[in-house]
Amino acid sequence: RWCLSRAAAVASEEAARYYLLLSHQSGGAEGVSEEAVSARLESKPSLHEWWRGLLASRREYEAHLAQAMSEDEADARRAAARQDEEKREQQERRRRRLRLHEAELRENKCPPALLDELAHAYFGMFEQAETQAAGLLALLGDESLVRVALTAIRNTPSRTDLPEAADVVRLATEERRHYLAWPFLAALEERWPLELGEPPLDEDGIRLAMAIHLTMPPLAQPSWYEPVLRQRPDLAADALIAACKIAFRQGETRIAAAIEFTDDLGQAVAKRAVLPLLRTFPRRCKLDQLPTLRHLLAAALGSQSEPELAQLAQRKLSLRSMAAAQRLHWLCFGLMLAPQTYVPELRRLLCGKGGKGGNRHLDIVVALFEDRVLREQGLTVDALSLFVQAIGPHCTASRLASGGIVSTAQLATAIVHRLVAGLASRSSPAATAALAQLARDEELRHWASVLRHAEKRQADARREAEFRYASVDAVLATLDGLQPANAADLAALTVDCLKQLADSIRHGNTSDWRQYWNTPTGSPWQPKGENLCRDALLSDLRIRLERVDVQAVPEGVYANDKRADILVSRGDFNVPVEIKKSSGKDLWQAIRGQLIERYATDPGAQGHGIYLAFWFGRDRCRRDPSGLRPSHATDLEQRLRESLAPEQATKITVVVVDVSKPK
Repeated sequence: RWCLSRAAAVASEEAARYYLLLSHQSGGAEGVSEEAVSARLESKPSLHEWWRGLLASRREYEAHLAQAMSEDEADARRAAARQDEEKREQQERRRRRLRLHEAELRENKCPPALLDELAHAYFGMFEQAETQAAGLLALLGDESLVRVALTAIRNTPSRTDLPEAADVVRLATEERRHYLAWPFLAALEERWPLELGEPPLDEDGIRLAMAIHLTMPPLAQPSWYEPVLRQRPDLAADALIAACKIAFRQGETRIAAAIEFTDDLGQAVAKRAVLPLLRTFPRRCKLDQLPTLRHLLAAALGSQSEPELAQLAQRKLSLRSMAAAQRLHWLCFGLMLAPQTYVPELRRLLCGKGGKGGNRHLDIVVALFEDRVLREQGLTVDALSLFVQAIGPHCTASRLASGGIVSTAQLATAIVHRLVAGLASRSSPAATAALAQLARDEELRHWASVLRHAEKRQADARREAEFRYASVDAVLATLDGLQPANAADLAALTVDCLKQLADSIRHGNTSDWRQYWNTPTGSPWQPKGENLCRDALLSDLRIRLERVDVQAVPEGVYANDKRADILVSRGDFNVPVEIKKSSGKDLWQAIRGQLIERYATDPGAQGHGIYLAFWFGRDRCRRDPSGLRPSHATDLEQRLRESLAPEQATKITVVVVDVSKPK
């Protein structure tokens, strides 16, 4: 109504046409007849004429549309009628052909192609049906012929022209099939109902059934399949091995993944089949064949003897012609069996060349984890750390969910979180060192908060695992001020002795600080070498420790022939003391790189250690990582303590001995 009022009121005919067109496109003014509109426009003849032409065009379009829709509906009805007629004619032709071969059907001698057609109908491939008989009825349209067809199908296993299992597989590799394959499976559905116990076939028949099932497009799981796997896993395995032997020669590997090995039934087959299949798997397979290899490798880990698998992995990796992607599969498989053997090569492959290997192989590594060839629970600390270094730089630490398909990067993120959690759950010193190294890795900087949190959790786990209640005798000895009962007691005792020595060196009346300087006549004084400083301190420290039956020796040997400057020990536990001069080039790095990662990880140290620095004066002290130089010995000690993570500070003690020349 508003558009009509505006069209009648405006002076411009162009504007009036706009309002009328707007009203026309929206379906016209509600409750206003065409006659009323014409009456409002009589005072504007040219506008009235334009309006009438617009209405005429609309009526013509609507009539044409109605006619077209009517013709389409008629065409659809005619097409449906033709289809119905063609279907009736087709059914009639099939009935006639079936009647021509009815005697042969009853005698089990009909052409295989006819049985193939009947089997397709039986399985509902022509038309969906609630039952197999209904599928045949839809094809034939005659119940008496359906009965004849079912009889012929049931008799298929006794035909004399049945193919061998090898023939079925060979045809499948050529993307062909035998005409009697579907009828044979249909016969088993008829002759082997679920409640039947013993198979109605001999061993060759079971092998043929398995060969057809393994090579044909999948249907619903047949009723005979589970009973065969349960009662005759040996035959199922033989059939799978024989089929794959032929298929592998033709470069076809999908058959090897046709049986699900993870369930109870499949595992019985896997124990017999997986090792032979892996032995004969092509040495140079295509990328699209790698999922089958992962399927077999994952099944092998849970079903085969580890020594046999380790030998197989070694033999496969000795083949020089294997492609890099396939070699990576066997390396990771070998890693699950003999970690120390394969970690170095995997590190070179995935972490070498600036981490490019990890990015290039990211899809494969993720797939190996997702398909359970690589399993976090079975990986050593070195292997867990390796994969964090390989995968972490190529994905973010954020686990925010997003819609759509899960990407490789999102899967990689989830895997790295699991790997880090795996390291945090290990209570070994090696896990402590690994997490510390990962947290310092610049390539993993966006994982820093996750790794720091894991360091704390791992420290808690390790502390719980290493805690031991002292014996009654040890408690009494400790209370009497005699011997330490554990590594924590030993560390506290040693620190106390060192602080007493530091105070004596600085403030005693014998000027012991001179022992740490070279004092040639007529030449400037120079600090002694690190080992000489250590020996001077050790001679005094020994006197104090021997009173409580504690030993202190220089160059204490730890794992991998690493040597701490001083090894303090009693019984089965020890405390490493790492010594640096304030002018030493690694003053700020050695507390982590040497003491924490190399020495405190020893089981006897239980994570405890002492970092001792000799202060020779401000002008002989290295700047800290921020570029500032400590102003005095206490300042150096405080800054070294602050360089420790909170969980490290509970077991690592810093002691600075001031041997600078008094002013």
